[in-house]
Amino acid sequence: MDATQQSLVLLLNGGGVVERRTEQQHSRGSADDAHDDAPAAQAAAVLPFTAGGRVAVVGPHANDRSQILGNYLGQICNESFSSRACVRSPYEAIAAMNLGGITTNATGCAINSTDASGIAAAIAAARAADVVVYVGGLDTSSIEKEGQDRHEIGLPGLQLSLLRQLLALGKPLALVLFHGGIVTFPPDLLAAPNLALISAGYPGFYGALAIADALFDRWDPSTGVGTLASNRWGKTPLTWYSEAGWAAAQFEMVNFDMAKSPGRTYRYYTGTPQWQFGFGLNYVQTHVHPYAEPNSTSIVAEVLNLDALRQTDEIVLVFVRASPGTIPATEPSAKLVRSLVGFERLGPIDPGASASITFAITPDMVQVHNERGEVVLFPGRYDFVVSTGDAQSEHVLHFQCSRDECQPEG
Repeated sequence: MDATQQSLVLLLNGGGVVERRTEQQHSRGSADDAHDDAPAAQAAAVLPFTAGGRVAVVGPHANDRSQILGNYLGQICNESFSSRACVRSPYEAIAAMNLGGITTNATGCAINSTDASGIAAAIAAARAADVVVYVGGLDTSSIEKEGQDRHEIGLPGLQLSLLRQLLALGKPLALVLFHGGIVTFPPDLLAAPNLALISAGYPGFYGALAIADALFDRWDPSTGVGTLASNRWGKTPLTWYSEAGWAAAQFEMVNFDMAKSPGRTYRYYTGTPQWQFGFGLNYVQTHVHPYAEPNSTSIVAEVLNLDALRQTDEIVLVFVRASPGTIPATEPSAKLVRSLVGFERLGPIDPGASASITFAITPDMVQVHNERGEVVLFPGRYDFVVSTGDAQSEHVLHFQCSRDECQPEG
């Protein structure tokens, strides 16, 4: 359960609000980097919902007990290999979580079908609800599986049409996406102010409970005692290309040159992704402050929870990139945009409290492969970029690295 909670990624919480901090690239004592400690203004958040109201759980995976498990499975339930009786669907978990409220379910449409016969029922359920949870995306039976690659990376079937109709109702809507590979979304959908988007992967046996626990604050009306929604979100391990960026890139799938323009993966991609590798929101604002002590070969990252109510987890990531001129332009590795060299989850961090983590900076972090495939190190200046996953939280610290050690500048 804990691992499942940490694997969920909150990509959007209010249309278009993907940058929740105003922190600029910053290096302690560096005059060329600016910093602003004031939190960024943010539109009204869609999540978390409050249990006890009217909730419509719709979509092709809303009441599914099988696709939530993914594939490559052993026996799950006691009855038989094929039984799924012991697996909770998202609808069942949300209904159990929504104490004192009314929870309804309508499939709406299949994952990849042109059958629109169920859409009216899904719209009616959403219209009668206070909030909507849409559970859909891809599957491992008809869309992505061994021996069957996707030719398109948008939402298949009628799902996009159904989502637009649901969002047009103006109700807060949480889109829970089941998927392995990325999915592109049109800009108008992501700009909807009533949309939150969660990347769940195929979350497994505890997936439904983890999703319900992350979506709802719960209050016992008889005692007034509450339990806040789980706030243990993860970061995306994928580069999410935008709809336009994917079309413009025209990737050649039989060409495995990662640096071929515009580049592939976060290490080489030079375009603007929809969500960059390592991105992920949570329910509170946090502030990360990294620094390198003089004569130290480490970076200390302090994370402050700016919220007065909620605990939070936060994940600190450390990337490295060579400063211009450090790696000869003739070397293939000169095309590297950045490489992840460290990450750590901190938390739970209490409201108003802070936590810190130390990353040892070593020469092996700046090693690359030369044109002959040999591991080499080019002595010189390297930028270590510390962030919590989004561009607005990035801080840059400069190190001089030799074959023996990496020392901070200044």
